[in-house]
Amino acid sequence: MDRLKVEVLNIQHRTLNYGTPSAANCINKAGDMEKQYVIDDDKVIIVDQDPIGRTPRSNPATYTGVFSYIRDLSTDEAKEVISFFESHRVSKAHFLFIYFAVYRKKQYKEIPFDSKYFENKLVYLCQRDDDFRRAFAGEFWRIAENDRKNKTNHFDGIEKYWRLLFKKYDQQVFDNLYRTLEITLKDPARYKEHKKLLKDALKKEIEYLKTNKISAQLWEPGREIFQTLKEHSDNDFLDVFSQVIDDLDEGIHYFWMKDWIAIFKSIKVTSKNKKLYNRVESKLKNLYPEYV
Repeated sequence: MDRLKVEVLNIQHRTLNYGTPSAANCINKAGDMEKQYVIDDDKVIIVDQDPIGRTPRSNPATYTGVFSYIRDLSTDEAKEVISFFESHRVSKAHFLFIYFAVYRKKQYKEIPFDSKYFENKLVYLCQRDDDFRRAFAGEFWRIAENDRKNKTNHFDGIEKYWRLLFKKYDQQVFDNLYRTLEITLKDPARYKEHKKLLKDALKKEIEYLKTNKISAQLWEPGREIFQTLKEHSDNDFLDVFSQVIDDLDEGIHYFWMKDWIAIFKSIKVTSKNKKLYNRVESKLKNLYPEYV
């Protein structure tokens, strides 16, 4: 197992290979699933990856070190693997699309590798394919969370792809975008642009639900995002929160609204924000009289 790549991708690769290190025999798995896909003569076989020993890492993948086979693929062989997963709709192999597009060329230079094809493929899937978009959104969030825990900065390498996910609304995708923003909004260098991404996402979400007449109980964004805005400034919190309240429809409910309103009530009213504060307060009394 190549532990560096595991840390970079923030996933637990569970892999197994009984053949030669070629594209047709590569076996891979991502995330917390207990089973994985195996490529073998255009078939997908389920391989049990339960731990063999005392720890979760003591699975067949750990003992065989098969990720080195994936790392050693040539550009053409990697294309064959990627094409197989895309054509067979194996979105659980999403980490390979990220690895070949972002990390392979930079971190393993012994074998020449052209990442352009994979970069274009990742752009396409982030914009067009809902199954892969959901998988990527979760993976990008895990990369950001791993950066937060380990004080690394691998998110820079995938941010341009992450931003593409904002262009089309899907609740599962947006839930993970909000989870990622909880982390990235704490970065002063990213704060201004990511606050705008947050506003755009909230507007797009509500507009989509209203246009399609969908009633929804939304669990994201959570309390932490709005607390971060408040800690940055009262006006920043009020800027985003007022947009949500202005756009809100009766059939759309945010689970954390009670907490958001509590933060709103803690705002210091000044001559500059008084008019906006009063307008939001008036709307809240109509929408959520039990909380105001």
